[in-house]
Amino acid sequence: LGSSSAAIVGGMTAANALLGEKLGKDELFALATEMEGHPDNVAPAIYGGVTVSIMEKNKPYTIRIKPPDDLQMIALVPDFPLSTKQAREALPRSIDYHDAVFNVGRVAFFVASMCKNDLTFMDMSLTDRLHQPYRSKFIPGMKKVFDAAKKAGAIGSFISGSGSTLMSFAKKDKDGAAIGESMRAELLKIGKDGVYHLLDFDNEGARVIR
Repeated sequence: LGSSSAAIVGGMTAANALLGEKLGKDELFALATEMEGHPDNVAPAIYGGVTVSIMEKNKPYTIRIKPPDDLQMIALVPDFPLSTKQAREALPRSIDYHDAVFNVGRVAFFVASMCKNDLTFMDMSLTDRLHQPYRSKFIPGMKKVFDAAKKAGAIGSFISGSGSTLMSFAKKDKDGAAIGESMRAELLKIGKDGVYHLLDFDNEGARVIR
């Protein structure tokens, strides 16, 4: 959902089409990463699905994973913004070793859940100690929104990017609208509001529609 990466990839895809599509997706990926500064968001925008990306010797690499067919997303967009700059400045300059180990394990567990198409324990993989505890102060009611989503049938919730959007995963047999309404209701209780969106994964990435 990164807007800057979507804009970069959209612009490059359009320009490439106008020039006769001389560049393949891998070349666009390298250029988009150079402009964005990191591959995390441009990779899924280009290739679709879920991507895991790294940088090695200033070159980006990514592996694409097809997400489970039984998974939907509910994105709650609060009516108050949170700048990426502000969210980044809230992070500590150093992290505890045990917190780092905790997060590495959760990330690996999340990727394994995606690869195996097994959502049984995915809720545990969505917990975090490296950024959400520090950014939650900018998102009033966050924990109650997460709790409400879980009670309404969500697998789990997390901050989308740096915030303030809050995202929940749920199986498709759950009522996504009911989950979204329950999340919004928690914002209303504290005098805030928001709009929720029911989303599916885009497994194709950027493409030209003629």
